[in-house]
Amino acid sequence: MNDHTGEILAMVSLPDYNVAGIGAASHDSQFNRCVQGEYEPGSVFKLQTIAMALDSGMIHYWDYFDTTHPLQVGRFQITDFEPAHVWMAVPQILNVSSNIGASRIATILGPKIEQTWLAKQGFFKPLDIQLPGPPMPQYHPLKNWGLATTMTISFGAGIAVSPLHLVTGVLPIVNGGIRYNPTLLAVNPNGPAPAGVRVMQQSTSDMMRKLMTNVVLSGTGKLAAVPGYVVGGKTGTAQVVGPNGAYLKHTNNASFMAAFPMENPQYVIYVLVLQPKPDATTHGFTTGGLIAAPTVARIIARIGPMLGIMPATGDRLAALEAALTVPLQPTTPPGEPALGPGRPLPPGANAFAYQLMGEKPPAARAPEVNSGAPKPQLSASHGARHGGNKIMAPVYPAPGNHMTERSTENAQA
Repeated sequence: MNDHTGEILAMVSLPDYNVAGIGAASHDSQFNRCVQGEYEPGSVFKLQTIAMALDSGMIHYWDYFDTTHPLQVGRFQITDFEPAHVWMAVPQILNVSSNIGASRIATILGPKIEQTWLAKQGFFKPLDIQLPGPPMPQYHPLKNWGLATTMTISFGAGIAVSPLHLVTGVLPIVNGGIRYNPTLLAVNPNGPAPAGVRVMQQSTSDMMRKLMTNVVLSGTGKLAAVPGYVVGGKTGTAQVVGPNGAYLKHTNNASFMAAFPMENPQYVIYVLVLQPKPDATTHGFTTGGLIAAPTVARIIARIGPMLGIMPATGDRLAALEAALTVPLQPTTPPGEPALGPGRPLPPGANAFAYQLMGEKPPAARAPEVNSGAPKPQLSASHGARHGGNKIMAPVYPAPGNHMTERSTENAQA
């Protein structure tokens, strides 16, 4: 997708069919997963969480958050794929894809800010596109948007949207903060520019580009790197909800969201692989960084020259990479406040953040919810199936790799 116009330049949903024999095509092959499918996005959604946090002004990229231990929510625990047991700054949280760090950030902002952000990014309504079947996203009832939902949404669980929703929501993150509606219609380069809406500050987008570049150069997205191009992105590994509303064991969807060239982003690419099978080349894993990121790299290497974007080399490439990254463990600018071990919460932090710490907020008040946001609905494609399993978000958090039910044996851990 062109990130300055919303033009969809290429879209593929597999399996597909021969249009000359559509009468014999199966329902599965006619189902456009890019537009009609709904899937939990997984950690790709952390791009929204971090952008929301930076844009709020309550959190800065140099702030550190406690990821030393899992987070307890009732009988569930939120964990990281590779626990680090340290205080992480914002760049490192995105780089290693910390569920714990994203959850901490989301609870500081609270449900009202989270809901308002997702609404203006278009995640609470169907997209307007020249194709049949854009679905209504699936999410928890807004009036019940409690602590667990606020946290799980931060890392892309408990909400199901189409791939087209995700790509459209990333455009402003990399293009300077302007949201464009997706379109199949070509934009006349000599005509008026498409109408867009500013949904975040330019400075937020500028920082997000650097954080996304970090992910590809040194984080979970290293396999998306392409020689000569500065690529930015984010990995996603999401569990799959089964027919009974609980997550299936040992089954997930793998994805990668990318933008390039990051010095002046022109295109956003998203690859989603549904329920991949592990093999020796992925070391037995099915994560977005191992499954989807290499596919993105091959796409960019192929189409970059076709689009007239020539690779950089030598000193120019090194200079671009240096200008488009930030330290994973940044220092606080002189005179600026910072969050960390001695100051874990900023003024105005939501009551959920205090609840997570086992403390009372300075002024006792009920967590805010946004009653004015649209009411969740079931879309016409809600019952669409893939591989025999309904693709939908569970109404209540269910145990999974990111959120495990605490057993009696580890109750003291």
